[in-house]
Amino acid sequence: MENLEFVDFVKVNIPSKSFLIIGSNGSTNKLECKDSKEFMRKFKFLKENVDEDIIKFIGLD
Repeated sequence: MENLEFVDFVKVNIPSKSFLIIGSNGSTNKLECKDSKEFMRKFKFLKENVDEDIIKFIGLD
């Protein structure tokens, strides 16, 4: 049987235009965007498909 993993947190780093996805089994995946357009497309997808309670913003200080 396949061991499923779910998204626990998504850390959004606006200054570096990147996303860090943290899974329920402890795995991580970093998505880095090449420009602001790509970042906004992925951010829009994230907001439409992921519960806002698991989205955290970093790098804003």
